[in-house]
Amino acid sequence: MSDFGDSKVIDDEEVENDEDYNIYNAPDPKNKKLDYFIIKDKKIITYEVAKMYYHVVKALFEENPSAFIHPDLKTLLGLSTNPDDLRSAYKINSSYYIEANLDNNSKFKKLRTLLTKFDYEDELLINFSNKELDEIDSEVNDRAYRDENSSKESLNVLDECLKIINEFQPLISFNYTQSYIRLTKDQKRQNFVLFLPKQAFIRAELFVDDSDQWVKKLEETGFKVNSVGKRSGRIKFRISRENIHSNRLILRELFSQSYYNWQN
Repeated sequence: MSDFGDSKVIDDEEVENDEDYNIYNAPDPKNKKLDYFIIKDKKIITYEVAKMYYHVVKALFEENPSAFIHPDLKTLLGLSTNPDDLRSAYKINSSYYIEANLDNNSKFKKLRTLLTKFDYEDELLINFSNKELDEIDSEVNDRAYRDENSSKESLNVLDECLKIINEFQPLISFNYTQSYIRLTKDQKRQNFVLFLPKQAFIRAELFVDDSDQWVKKLEETGFKVNSVGKRSGRIKFRISRENIHSNRLILRELFSQSYYNWQN
């Protein structure tokens, strides 16, 4: 019975804001909230990883209680009829309790083991909440912070992107936050594009209706497309100095279309 200790963990940079992840290739769940999870085609809306953990364990226990008598599973879950045996007991039925004093990574690891045991590897999908970004980004920084912590080249690209946006919306400016650079107008968020400066380029994230066509156009004109949200259609791609010089009009069209989608 594998505990999937070597399962792939995706970097936060690669996480889509609106993706359903299989638990075996899900991002690091530390400090994250959920929008929902789907277990055996049933969608459960909750922000809490703990509630997902309890729900899945209870569902599997109800389906096959005799399997949980196996010593490996009893040890894995801290399964006991006596709540005093546990640091923090959670009741899963009239007789049994499991250990609840676990961090999110431990919950994910235990769920991977359980789902493997029951041959349900593909039965749990997880969607992380976009609200996490809002909470992280509540710490607002200024341009001086970015000047100190980002490369000059990436900030030059960033400034050129704002110039392009200002061609069709001159009142939009940057809103500097801890993880992303957002856009604002009249002190209101205009998040039709999010920017993240890297060493020699910036990463942009935006939504357009015809994302497939735009991915093709971007790739054909030399842009590096990182990913597209399967559910959201959000495109994550790189913008370099060369992209600005060679494809300024394409960026203007893309930014303006994303702005229109945001407004409507």
